[in-house]
Amino acid sequence: MIRVDRLVRDTVLNVVFGASKAALLLWVIRLISLELPAQALGVFLLSRRLSFTTASFLQGGVSQTLIRALPMSATQRNKEPWIAFAWLMWVLIALVVLAAAFLAPGFLTSFFFGSANVPFAVTQWTAGLIVASVLHFYAVSALFAERRVVASNVLEILSGSALLLVVLWSLRSRATVNALIGTQSIGMCLLSGALLAILWRDAHTDGHVARHWRTMARTVATYGVARALTPFLELLILSLTPWLTRDAPREAGALIIALSVLQIVQIAIVPLTQISSVVTAGLVGVADDERLQQGILILLGSAFFTCLLMTSILAPWAHTAIRLWLAKPDVVADVTYVIRALLMGILPLGIYYAVKGIIEVRWANPYNLWTLLSACCLQVVLYLFFRMTSTAVDAARIAITASFWSMGLLSLIWIRQYLPDVRFWGLTRMVAVALLLFVANLYARQMLGAAAMVPAVVASVCFALTVVLIRPSRFTSFTLSFVKQRVALR
Repeated sequence: MIRVDRLVRDTVLNVVFGASKAALLLWVIRLISLELPAQALGVFLLSRRLSFTTASFLQGGVSQTLIRALPMSATQRNKEPWIAFAWLMWVLIALVVLAAAFLAPGFLTSFFFGSANVPFAVTQWTAGLIVASVLHFYAVSALFAERRVVASNVLEILSGSALLLVVLWSLRSRATVNALIGTQSIGMCLLSGALLAILWRDAHTDGHVARHWRTMARTVATYGVARALTPFLELLILSLTPWLTRDAPREAGALIIALSVLQIVQIAIVPLTQISSVVTAGLVGVADDERLQQGILILLGSAFFTCLLMTSILAPWAHTAIRLWLAKPDVVADVTYVIRALLMGILPLGIYYAVKGIIEVRWANPYNLWTLLSACCLQVVLYLFFRMTSTAVDAARIAITASFWSMGLLSLIWIRQYLPDVRFWGLTRMVAVALLLFVANLYARQMLGAAAMVPAVVASVCFALTVVLIRPSRFTSFTLSFVKQRVALR
C-alpha cells in the first residue's frame, strides 16, 4: 500500500526541484544569449536539444527497466547485475557514437546542423554530449529507483545548468559554443559516472553478473523499449521543427527558446500526473470507475481552466516579459514572434499532461503512444506543406501549435466515456472571463507599460478566483465538495 505522506513528500520535492531546474534553465539561456551572437546561440541550443533527444532514443529502454528492476530486487546481490548491465550498454553506445563522430563527421554535421557553417569540432562535442546524456539517464533512473529523489534531482540540476553557469562565470565574453558543450559533456559524464559507480559499489558482490546479461537484455527488449518510446516522443515533438529548420540556426534557436518557456506548463501539471498515476492504479485495481471519473474530472477541469487563464493573462505581456528576460533586441524579436503563436498551444498541452498518467494506467492499449506518434507525423506534414508557401519559422509555428492541439484532442477522445455534459464545466463563463482578462491586460500594457505587468497579473488571478468562487459552476461546486470530503476524512 502506498503511503500518502510519502507520495506527497516526493511530489513536493519534484515540484520544488522542477521549478528550480526551469528557473536555472531560463537564467542560463539569458546569460548565453547575452554572450553569444544569435547564430552561435542557435547552434548551441540546437546541439543540446538534439543531443538529449538522440540520447533518449539510444538509451534503448534501459532507464525504464532500471526503474522497475532495482526496486524489485530483493537483495543487493540482485541489483548488481542490472547496474553492471547499464554500464555495459553505455560503453557499447559510446563506442558506436564516438566512432561515427570521428569517422564520419561530415555526415553527422549535415544531420545535426544541415547546411549551416558549423565546425566539425562542434559536431564531435555534440556526440560527446549524446554519450554523456545516455549515462546521465541511467544514473538518474537508478537513483530514482533507489528512492534517492534528492540526489537524482541534484544531479539533473548540476548536469543541466550549474555546469554551464560555472563556464559562463569563468569565461564571460570569451565563452564559445565548443567550451559550453564540451564542459557540459565532460562534467555530466563525470558526475553521472561517479554516482552510478557509487551505486555499483554499494551493490557489489562476488557473484558472476555476466551470466544474467542475456536475461536482462530480453527484459529490456520486452519491457523497457516499449516504455521508452513515450518519453522519447515527448522530446521528439519539441525537437522536430528546430531540426527541420537547422539550416538556419538563428531561427532554430528562437524555436527552442520559445518551446523552453512552455516547460512551465509541464512543471505545473506533472505533479498532478504523478499523483493521478498512483491513485489511478489503485482505483483500477478495485474497479472503482465512479471515483476514477471524479479524479479525471478534477484533473481535467483544473488543467483546462488554469491553462485557459494562463494564456489569456500571459499573451498580452509576452513581448514585455521576453524583453526583460533576454534583453538582446534581435533575440527578443525572434523569440516573441514564435511564442505568440505557441501560447495558443498551452491549453491542449496542459490537457495532455493532466490526463496522461490516467490514460497510461487505465487502458492496456498504448493510447499515449498513438497520440504522440500522430502529433509528430502531423507536425512534419504541416511543416512541409506550409514551407512551400511560407518562411521556415511561420511553417514551424503552425505545425507545432497544430500538433499540440492534436495531443489535447486525442487525449479527450481516449477518456470520452468519463466526460459529462458540456454544461457541467461552465465554459461560457470561463471563456468570457478569459477574454475580459485578455483585454484588460492588453489595455494595461498599452497604457501603463512594463511597470504594470506584475500588478496586472496578480489582479487578474484574484479576479478570476473571485468570479469562480462567487458564482461557481457545477464543476467548481463538485471540486470544492470533493476537497471538503477528503479534508474531513483526514
